Amino acid sequence: MSMAFADCNLNLVIAAGKYIEELEKAKLTKYQNKSVCEVLDYEIGQCSNTQKVKLGKAFNVNEVHRNYCQPHLPPPSHPLIQEDFMKGAALYSWRDFQGFQWYALLPGTNRMMTTKELIAAKSNEWQLRKKFKELQQSTEISWNNLVGVEDKQNLEFLRPNKAVVNRLTKAAADAKLKILIEQ
Repeated sequence: MSMAFADCNLNLVIAAGKYIEELEKAKLTKYQNKSVCEVLDYEIGQCSNTQKVKLGKAFNVNEVHRNYCQPHLPPPSHPLIQEDFMKGAALYSWRDFQGFQWYALLPGTNRMMTTKELIAAKSNEWQLRKKFKELQQSTEISWNNLVGVEDKQNLEFLRPNKAVVNRLTKAAADAKLKILIEQ
């Protein structure tokens, strides 16, 4: 197994996938815990192709991940356009009213952003780390949360816990980016 995929927990993914699959079969979707879909999404993102083949033998990964969990996950992200990030990048993080942590990585700008723009660009931690790899090396990312948002009261702006901040900071450093955390 490659070191890049050391975080993939096959037992956890299989348990989460089977759990959601069984709830769907029993038509008990109201018992689907949205955090199970978030865990499933994160863990699948850490798995190698070989590990994904093993998962496919335990449960229907595409059916569970793409169909049953999709309402709970952010939309698929689009590739970043490098020219848009000539002035750097702005990173926003917030928690929605269901307790999910979201991020928006947007081109640096001098204008105020709206929460509608942030929500349209939302991604989860795994997607954000993938976006870091798409940015040009040495891009500065300003993680500013409250600075530059005109309708702040519409979202609960929070940074994630220290472990997640450390993972994101390390992912940025691995991509040769610099995160400036504004207070």
